[in-house]
Amino acid sequence: MTRPWTPATAEAAALPAPLELPSPLDLPAEIALPPDAAARMRARLGEALAALADPDPAARLDRLTALRAELGEGGAPTAPARRTAIPAGPEDVEDFDRYFRVRRIESEAPAEEMLRGLVHVAAAVSSLALRGPDLPPEALAAQVAGFAAHARALGRVCGLETLP
Repeated sequence: MTRPWTPATAEAAALPAPLELPSPLDLPAEIALPPDAAARMRARLGEALAALADPDPAARLDRLTALRAELGEGGAPTAPARRTAIPAGPEDVEDFDRYFRVRRIESEAPAEEMLRGLVHVAAAVSSLALRGPDLPPEALAAQVAGFAAHARALGRVCGLETLP
């Protein structure tokens, strides 16, 4: 059963702004994690997948919010984009980032940054689901399934083939 949306619920679920993401140009296709970091990433991905599997949007939001807090703050801000790998120029990317409140960051741990971004967005969607019937259940289910697929893909990028 979902909790009704209230200002208190919204305040409790307030997301940090902005969404922190590594630059797409800096993302590796494979990330070799040392054993201790791999164990932490496996556990955190497991927590994310368990939260996403929770059918109650309020409980899902609570679990994602707790995981987001556990993940902590992101890396250092990057300099503005000088080049892109897409037809858009740097000023277009900066406009996009400003509009969607994205802050590009540099990090020695890109996998954690990608997980942090995934959890941030999944929590935002879960928060929206609590606000009312505007988000059809089928659309919400598709979003949540997409977040879970993203988490499993991140696991594969990190060499974590089997996740809980």
